[in-house]
Amino acid sequence: MSVVDEIKARLDIVDVIGAYVPLKRSGKNYKALCPFHQEKTPSFIVFPETQTWHCFGACHTGGDIFTFIMKREGVDFSTALRLLAERAGITLAEAEEDTAAQLRERLREMHAAAAAYYQDILQRHPEAQAARDYLRRRGLRAETLQAFQIGYALNRWDGLLTYLHRLGYTEEEMVQGGLVIRQENGRVYDRFRGRVMFPIHDPQGRVVAFAGRVLDQGEPKYLNSPQTPIFDKKRTLYGYAQAVPAIREHGEVVVVEGYTDVLSAHQAGFRHIVASMGTALTTSHLRLLARHARRIILALDADTAGIQAALRGIDVAREALAHEVVPMITPTGAVRFTTTLGVDLRILRLPTGKDPDDVLREAPETWRHLVQGAIPVLDFYLDHITNTVDIHTPQGKQEAVQLFAPLLREVDNATLRDHYLQQLARLLRIDERALAQDIWHTSVPPRPMPKHPTSARPAQKRTDLERYLVAYLLRWPHLLKRLGEHLQRLGQPELRLEELHDVRHRLILQVLLTLLIGGNLSTVEDILTELPSEVAPYVQELMRQAATLPQISEPVALQEIVATLLRLRLQRTREAAYQMRYLMEEAEQQGDRPLLLTYGVQLRNLLHTIRDLERLLPAITAGY
Repeated sequence: MSVVDEIKARLDIVDVIGAYVPLKRSGKNYKALCPFHQEKTPSFIVFPETQTWHCFGACHTGGDIFTFIMKREGVDFSTALRLLAERAGITLAEAEEDTAAQLRERLREMHAAAAAYYQDILQRHPEAQAARDYLRRRGLRAETLQAFQIGYALNRWDGLLTYLHRLGYTEEEMVQGGLVIRQENGRVYDRFRGRVMFPIHDPQGRVVAFAGRVLDQGEPKYLNSPQTPIFDKKRTLYGYAQAVPAIREHGEVVVVEGYTDVLSAHQAGFRHIVASMGTALTTSHLRLLARHARRIILALDADTAGIQAALRGIDVAREALAHEVVPMITPTGAVRFTTTLGVDLRILRLPTGKDPDDVLREAPETWRHLVQGAIPVLDFYLDHITNTVDIHTPQGKQEAVQLFAPLLREVDNATLRDHYLQQLARLLRIDERALAQDIWHTSVPPRPMPKHPTSARPAQKRTDLERYLVAYLLRWPHLLKRLGEHLQRLGQPELRLEELHDVRHRLILQVLLTLLIGGNLSTVEDILTELPSEVAPYVQELMRQAATLPQISEPVALQEIVATLLRLRLQRTREAAYQMRYLMEEAEQQGDRPLLLTYGVQLRNLLHTIRDLERLLPAITAGY
C-alpha cells in the first residue's frame, strides 16, 4: 500500500474537512457553506461512503482529502502529503520505502534469473528427459513452453541455491523470495526439486513466483511459492499477463483451474483464458479481470464439486462487482436506482470426466462451442434449483424464491427480468403476478445507503480506469495533444484535470501537458524530474504497466484512450446521480421545494449525460 493510500485508509474525510468547515449532518452525508466561494445556501457536500467532497454550487468541483487540503491551504501536493501524514501519524520514511522498493525489485530480478535457470535445465539437461517426455505426452509444443517459460527443477537440494549464489544473491533474499527453505537448524535448501516448473507472472509480465508439478506419485501434486513481498496468490491469476491482449480483443475471459489448461488453450488459439491456481476465486481476481472483460466465464466440472465451486464463484462475483449503481427512468417517469452485476457472468459446463486440457487436445472446436454456449448465471441457478430443491412443496417453493430473487433483482433490463420471472413462475407453477409481488414488495426491504466498504467499490473501479487512462497516455504521450480535438468531434468536452480524483494522476497529466506544449518532452521519463519525489515511485510503477500494453497502431491507441475516458465519465456520472438521489430525498424530507427542484434539474441533466455516454461508447469500441 502506498503512503497516499495508507493516509486515506487512516483518515476520515469528515474529520479532515470538519477541522476547516463547520459540517452539519444531512442524512448520510454532511453539508456546509462552500469554503471556496460565497453562498447563502449550503451546496458543499461531503460523502463519507466514498470519502469524497463536491460543491454543487458555483465551484462545481470536488475530489478527495488531498485535493481539499491543496485547495484550502493553497499548497502543492508534497506539502499536502506531509500535512496529512502528520495528522495520520505516519512518518514519511523515504529511506525505508526506498529500501522496500529496492527489495521488491531485487526479488523480481532473482525470480527472472531462476526462471531462466529452470528453462535452460528443461531444454538441455539429461536429467530433465522425464520432464520433456511428460510435456510431450501432454501435447505441448516447444513454442508454447517458451512463451510461458516452462522449466524443470533438478531433484537436488542445492541446484538453484548454488546458481543464485554465483549470481550474487544472498540466502536471506532467496528465503524472502520463497525459492529456498530455511530449517530451524539453519540449513537452507531448494524449495522445488524434481518438478516441472510453471513461472507465475504479475500483470506486468514479471516472474514473481513458481508452481512445481511432481512427475511421479509424490505429494503434493503441485507445490506453489509462499506469499512474498512480490506475490499474493489471492491477487494473482496464472496466464493473466499473456491473456490481456486477447481478453481486451474478445471482451471476455474464461477462468479454468489448471496450469496446463491455460497452456493447451493458448496453443489451440484460445488466448483469453486464465487459471485460478487451485484456489477459490477472490474479489481481487474478479476486479482484475473486470478491467478488460465485459463477460467472465467460469469453466467448471460437471460434478457436485464443480457446481459448488460455481455457486461460490457467483457469490464472490456478486460481492465484488454487483454494486455499480445505475439510475433508470421508469415508464411512469419516476427515477429508480438499481445495482447491476457490472459484468456478464456465465458458467461453462464441461463434459463429465473431462477437464479443459482434455477437450482442447482432443477437439478444439468442441471447446469453442462450449465457450459460445456458456449459460448465464440465472439459467445456471434455474438448473440448480430444479436439481436440488423440492419445488413441489410450499417450503421448496419458498426456498427457490429466496435463492433466485437476489439475482433477479439485479437485472436492470426489463425484457430479461420479465423472461426469468416467467421462467421461475412456470417452474414453481405459481401465479406470475404473485411471484413478482413477493420478490419486489414483500421480500425486499428498502435499500439502505451502502456502507463504506461496499460503496467504495465504484470508487475502486473509477481508480482502475484512471490508472489505465494515465498508463495509456504515458505509453503514447503525444496523443494527449490530439485528445481534445477527437473529443470535440464526438461532441464531448475536453479532458479536465478535475475529472481525475487521484491527485497523483492530475499531477502526472499536468506535467506531461506542460512539457508537450513547451516542446521539452524527449522521453516520458522526463516527467520524473518535474514531479514531487513522493510521486516518482508511483509514476515508475505506472510506466512499467504502460510498457506491458499491447503494440497497437496510434489510431487504435487513441480510440482506447477516448473509450477509457468516456467509461470514467460514465462511472463518475452514475456516482453523481446516485448521490443526487439522497440529496433529493433529504430536501423532500425537509420540505425545501426550491432546493428539490434545483436538484431535480441537476439529476435530469446527469441522466441525459448517462444516456449520451451509453449510446456513444459502443460506437467507439466497435472498431477494436
